Amino acid sequence: MSAARAPVAAIVAAEQHSMASSARWLLFRNRIKQFWFEVVIRHPPFQGCGERIAISWTRASASMQCRRDNMLYRGQHIVFRQSKCSGMIVLSEKREKAMADLGIRVVSVPDRALKAYLEERCPAIDFVLWDDDAEPSVRDLSVIDAVITPYAHSSRTVERLASLPRLKLVQTQSTGVDNLLGRVPPGVLLCSARGVHAASTAELAIGLAIASLRGIDVAARNMSRGIWQEERRLTLTDRKVALLGYGSIGQELHRKLAAFDVETIRIGQTARRDEHGDIHGIGDLVGLLSDTDILMSSLPLTPATAHLVNWAVLSAMKDGALFVNVGRGGVVDQDALAVELYSGRLSAAVDVTDPEPLPEGHPLWSAPNFLLTPHLGGNSSAFLPRIRRFLAEQMTRIGDGRPVVNQM
Repeated sequence: MSAARAPVAAIVAAEQHSMASSARWLLFRNRIKQFWFEVVIRHPPFQGCGERIAISWTRASASMQCRRDNMLYRGQHIVFRQSKCSGMIVLSEKREKAMADLGIRVVSVPDRALKAYLEERCPAIDFVLWDDDAEPSVRDLSVIDAVITPYAHSSRTVERLASLPRLKLVQTQSTGVDNLLGRVPPGVLLCSARGVHAASTAELAIGLAIASLRGIDVAARNMSRGIWQEERRLTLTDRKVALLGYGSIGQELHRKLAAFDVETIRIGQTARRDEHGDIHGIGDLVGLLSDTDILMSSLPLTPATAHLVNWAVLSAMKDGALFVNVGRGGVVDQDALAVELYSGRLSAAVDVTDPEPLPEGHPLWSAPNFLLTPHLGGNSSAFLPRIRRFLAEQMTRIGDGRPVVNQM
């Protein structure tokens, strides 16, 4: 390994994209043929840290190649320690071929309208109906290569996944896949509908915040009792908002909130920088809350985020602060939230709970300063046209032998 190290200035940009995004490249300013960097591999096949990997730049294709032990890999998440720059390198020909050779020919869909829509647009795929209210035929079970699950992750469909001998891919219609993790057979690809619900869910989060701050829920209850009560309430304008979670929903929230003249703090699962500035890591959460007016969570439920918003987080929020949750209910310690609400110190407006629905007699049903909607975030008029376009594109990718997107 005698090749000289490249200067830090050689790195121009690294766009962070899914491993399935085969059209994004890491580009270099200098005409460098080969150099070495210390890298940390974040995804298989390498799990080691600080391995030396040759990074080659081919001008003809403007592509990056990582070589180790004479094997070509592209698509591994690497961190350039010298340049503090991270990103995704595109898939290798070997990886793309493996994905193209999934052999998916028959895909089950949960309703007739979706089946007709996809058949018209994706002629390379055979679609069979798997209505969750009816059992599929033995023949269908034996030939299904991929399953598009019902929107609500119906347990009947999910419970039958292990009985599909040819199953290679499960495609959900939701952003979160927490209730499918551990239930999809080993070796089967799981893909989410990340991005489909972002606009609708972000819209609801802002609506919940405004309704709570301006007392719209209180006015609605007063109206039913014939009460006219004037009072000065808070506005969303000029508030300091912390966005907990910076995936597709968090990014959409950031974009929409700009119209309200708010100060936003972004908190992702990992610390990083982008064109808008710093994104804090979750480890910084408690320290950022003392002067934050609104905490909006759009986090998915994972082992790392379960009960992340606990007593320590809630107690760090300033008096009179508002908590909004449109991610997953399991991210929040419901008992700790109830204690803060009954104390009168905090307000909350949430679209998700744990469990769903809340059981009869749960303290949150009658908690003061609490606004609850029944998981409406992605369930809007925007859902149907957007999910259909997304699924048609995903199925077209499969039919064309191109990599699928939103792999979990």
